[in-house]
Amino acid sequence: MKNSKNDLCSSFLPACFLAIVLLFFTTCFSPLDYGSDDEDEWNDGVTRLVITLPGGNSNSRNLTGNSIMGYDLLFEGPGGKSFTEKATGGDTVRVEVVPGLWSVKVRLYSPSTNTIDEAKGEVLNFNVKEGVPNKPLIQMRFVRISPMIINYLSTVTGSGPASLHLDLPLDSAAWSGLLNEIQAGGKNVDLNLSECAMTGTVFEPDHSISTGKDKIKGLVLPNAATSIGSCGNSDPIALYLAALPGGATPSDPVGLKVQMQLTASAWEWLLDEILDSGKYVDLDLADCTRSGSATGTGLRSDGNFIHEASYDMVSGKHKIITLVLPNAASSIEMIPGFDPSTGISWLSTAFMVLKSFSGTGLTSIGNRAFYSCEHLEMTALPASILSIGGSAFFGCRSITITSLPAALTSIGTYAFANCTNITSMNLSPSAPIVGNPFPGCSSITFTVAGAGLLSAAEGGRALVRNGDEMVAYPSAPVNIDLGYIRTVGVSAFAFCTNLETASFPDATHIDGQAFYACTSLRSVAAPIATVINTQAFYQCTSLENVNFPSVTKFGLDVFQDTSGQALTVTLGATPPAVLTGIFEDVVTSKTVTVKFPSSATGYGTVPTNTTSENWGNAFRGMGWDGVTTYGDAANVNGNIILIYETYL
Repeated sequence: MKNSKNDLCSSFLPACFLAIVLLFFTTCFSPLDYGSDDEDEWNDGVTRLVITLPGGNSNSRNLTGNSIMGYDLLFEGPGGKSFTEKATGGDTVRVEVVPGLWSVKVRLYSPSTNTIDEAKGEVLNFNVKEGVPNKPLIQMRFVRISPMIINYLSTVTGSGPASLHLDLPLDSAAWSGLLNEIQAGGKNVDLNLSECAMTGTVFEPDHSISTGKDKIKGLVLPNAATSIGSCGNSDPIALYLAALPGGATPSDPVGLKVQMQLTASAWEWLLDEILDSGKYVDLDLADCTRSGSATGTGLRSDGNFIHEASYDMVSGKHKIITLVLPNAASSIEMIPGFDPSTGISWLSTAFMVLKSFSGTGLTSIGNRAFYSCEHLEMTALPASILSIGGSAFFGCRSITITSLPAALTSIGTYAFANCTNITSMNLSPSAPIVGNPFPGCSSITFTVAGAGLLSAAEGGRALVRNGDEMVAYPSAPVNIDLGYIRTVGVSAFAFCTNLETASFPDATHIDGQAFYACTSLRSVAAPIATVINTQAFYQCTSLENVNFPSVTKFGLDVFQDTSGQALTVTLGATPPAVLTGIFEDVVTSKTVTVKFPSSATGYGTVPTNTTSENWGNAFRGMGWDGVTTYGDAANVNGNIILIYETYL
């Protein structure tokens, strides 16, 4: 036992008591011990520091692996007082001091070479309490991987995790060895790697190792670590991310690289880990492999990366700032969410804060892939893209692309709907456009170079095919009269909220969703049109009058969700065929006046119930094939109040 007395001034700052934990080694490492000294011997009213040092067995080895355990203690206290003490493992150093603020730097010391290892100690800072033996905590860092860690963990008692602090170069071998020691120690740990040296700033937990990782319950990463690399589904990813600096805001994401078989369950687990971490991430899935399944979310066996719409905003997807898709992914698509208990499906923002994506093998951007990603910034699509699905970039208001990939073979309707920052689009006349990809792009102008199927019209504000089919007119003015148009294409005027009246003297077809959500539209005239297709006036909530005296067929749900606004429908002498649900989702009383020639004989009388098979109920939703067969009476909308009027 080592004693030392230093004559220092007898009064200074008051202090608080700090408990001591004695790390006591036996053959490899012994349990912490509090009772090896006779405390009564030193409870004599003298103010002391009493420090018992780890070690004390002739066969023990210290934390550096040396057979003799030596310590150098540098005491610094009030008034600039400073002195040192040297001791070996197991010694108890008792020093008479004055009350006040003290710092004791505990350093490893080699008695054989008389050298001090500055990097392998701890600095203890505390207030000394007057008139008692003050016993501060000593917690040395492990500086090499050895069975001492196993022995240490096996001696720690209590139900909580053991505190494990390391100070060593953390390469792959050291990390693997550490995990093996933790596993063999059989104890959950709070792992502190803050002082560990590492190459670069990417902490590499090695996805191929699973041993010991499940026992890490708390984690402090090396100070140099700013991102996570190469982790798999055995890694505590939430702990890794939570331990990184940064990531609290979308402007300061942390890096996360994942390497695993991206099954549906693995994908969901990864999103949960990201969510639990509370961090925004730059997610790299480049090395992830296909799941082997042809269904479900994740990376399917055909290379299609599928993610599902989230029911609410609490999703790990909404923490992803940049996304590197798996190299094995050839396409990405979002499927609607679905609740089997209610039968309800829904769409939501695909990735709420996503700013960019990439993928070396990507050739297709599927349906709804980046639906409503308002922060997605793109000035050009990857040249490798061959197809773009419907609503792929719907609502991506930060996209500013000006052209489509030259190799593109197909593009879906609504692909760039409501991408309001697309103001200029240069197209090939052979661009594979069918339905309108640009609804709601109210500032767009089209340039079509060369001759072909497509051409610009209306001063570049519209896109037409073969000179007479309206493909897209996103910035249609309040009133239009387009005598050259014979077909109003799919979604051609969708989201044209300024449009109030539209006349098409020579149009024969109005295709599906042609005027979808034209909420200011009041009147449409197409006197020679014979077909009005599915949902042509869906959500046209101000619609008052349509003039279709030549129509022979109405498609499904033509006037769906058009509110309670009274509507006049002018038809011809022959009652048109009507598919079911023409007034679907009209949930309030709506007066519909049907006007037809006084010479017409097929309309019959206004129905007085919802079950009779007559044209009136067919028009209210039952449906009729134009000859004899009616649809289901259950589809009749009783909110529709029919009035028949004739004209000469």
